[in-house]
Amino acid sequence: MHSAIQNTYAVQGKKIHLYGDLQLIGRVSDYLCLLYQGNVPRDAKPLQFELSVVEEVPNMPSDAFRIIEGPYISHFTSGEKILFVSKDGTSLISLDPVKGEAKGFIHREISQDADTFYSLVGSLLIETFKYEGLYFLHGACVYGNGKAYLFTGDSGAGKTTAAFSLVRQGFQYVSDDSLFFSERKRHIAVSPLYTHFHADENLGNRFPEISGGKKLQNFQEGIRKVRVIMSELYPDSFVPSLIPDYIIFPQILPLGESSLSPLNQMEVYTRLLKQTVLAVDTHISRNQLKALEKLVKQVRGFELITGQDMYEDPKILSDLLCEIESENGNSQEIQS
Repeated sequence: MHSAIQNTYAVQGKKIHLYGDLQLIGRVSDYLCLLYQGNVPRDAKPLQFELSVVEEVPNMPSDAFRIIEGPYISHFTSGEKILFVSKDGTSLISLDPVKGEAKGFIHREISQDADTFYSLVGSLLIETFKYEGLYFLHGACVYGNGKAYLFTGDSGAGKTTAAFSLVRQGFQYVSDDSLFFSERKRHIAVSPLYTHFHADENLGNRFPEISGGKKLQNFQEGIRKVRVIMSELYPDSFVPSLIPDYIIFPQILPLGESSLSPLNQMEVYTRLLKQTVLAVDTHISRNQLKALEKLVKQVRGFELITGQDMYEDPKILSDLLCEIESENGNSQEIQS
């Protein structure tokens, strides 16, 4: 790459050098500033990321093979390179994970399409971190009662609600939605993709401190979720890393009664696998699966049914978590 470095950032302890088009760099910078920096080792190899605005992307290599097809982008492999291509094919990012180099060819219209543009950049980062032994997991993690609780599940399952209700009761947190898991000596630890929470109007209505006591209409029209700076609401509540003791899979059943039910290791593994994306490279994906298996063996798993009672009294969740330590939590359902 021949362009001069125009901006340097750090995410999860990895330096990212940005080159190229100033407008695109500004867009990427806005995104990177939201992510957790971590501690950068002196000998850490940076990611060189060059961005260009184009009318037409370079031709796809003849050996390009689609690996993953998502709602906004698809992942391809071509030799040693990994390609992230927009749904309409007008933009792509090419990653050489061994050299630590990425080139983005972005159509101007895509640069203004937040969902697609940030999906391209986010996918690049998440795939890059897998080569550092950091594997993405859709989950929240909090610490209280001397234990770390990892909540994971699909969007809308209640991860942010659970995490927020526990933090306001004195728990500490790593993240509410997006984590990395990695091997730390003999254990698997989790660390955050970002340190803020994401709140929708329902959460803002339920917990007035999110919107400063104001009503729903004060959320910006057309924006489904807003950022909540937790360090301002609850100082000293953030921790950069935790070793999970429990994994909890929440489900919302508004008419039912809240309860926790134990899960066996196979159920935990199967459910966890749905909340991560395996690496494109076979060797890296094997390491990822080994780390996932280690995490399953490290924790005890539970399914959390969130009922109307918990909506009315969030303290029920912390009470249920305390009861996990009891003898009943080993063999039968725990009910509120």
